[in-house]
Amino acid sequence: MTQLKETLRQKLIEFGLSYNQAKIYVSIACSGCSTVREISETTRIHSQDVYKTLLALKNKGLVVKTINKPMRVEAIPIETGLNLLLDRKKDKFQVIWRHLEETIADAKQIFEQTKQEKMSLTNGTRSANVLVLEDLNSEIARNKVHETMSNMKIQYDLVIPVHEISPSKVDREYQNYLRNAACRGIEIRILIIIHNVKDKALNKKYIEIQKQKTPLNSNCHLREIKLEEELCFCIIDSKEVWIPLNSVVEQQQSRLVTDSKALVAIAKREFESLWNDPRAQVIPLSSQMKSYLSSSE
Repeated sequence: MTQLKETLRQKLIEFGLSYNQAKIYVSIACSGCSTVREISETTRIHSQDVYKTLLALKNKGLVVKTINKPMRVEAIPIETGLNLLLDRKKDKFQVIWRHLEETIADAKQIFEQTKQEKMSLTNGTRSANVLVLEDLNSEIARNKVHETMSNMKIQYDLVIPVHEISPSKVDREYQNYLRNAACRGIEIRILIIIHNVKDKALNKKYIEIQKQKTPLNSNCHLREIKLEEELCFCIIDSKEVWIPLNSVVEQQQSRLVTDSKALVAIAKREFESLWNDPRAQVIPLSSQMKSYLSSSE
């Protein structure tokens, strides 16, 4: 019996349930109607986690609460539940399919733009600049950073994985660039990618570090979003894009810097999509006021 339950749980996990969700759903389905205490004892899952999991199962339409006291929970039949989960999978795949179709159309448009850029060479038009900065600490790289940040006029957009935010003290030079940009009325938008949602304490620490680097200004905005992809790039004035070419754990970080219209368009489209994603949450900057003001003195 135990082996059959485990097999059933694994089947449910294939349909998108977590292990605890599958375990509790199977327990309720086999017992017919259960209290939270009975579910906790049967599954050996803490009652607080049972409540949370039941809420998730209720939102999926797999369980219903009774009006009994104490409250009891019933599961819809396994076959009905599997069909419901299957329908959700179909809807999800249809969304992905539509997104891929849109991506094909976008790629075609970008390809045409790239062809136009290449054709412009024969008409005497300047080709796109592509620069690789091998070491960000080199004099060449520092001069390029200074030139770019000083000449910035409209907007600075940054996408950065939370674990790539430096855990060391705030970089004063970088902070000064952002502060000066904010004073000049430049819009600063920083989007932090949360990849490992389990390590909440460390993520919070790194977010606080980024908040200290971000000026307190109405033009400055900070958001976070949970994603599987560890995206990292920045866009200057919608005209230039900076893309890392290696991991932050490596001692030397190189950057690809280009004003290619096609690459900037791709980066800009991706940024706007993530920035306006309903999952993106605003991070208030008020909590870092004291540290920011003291560091600016």
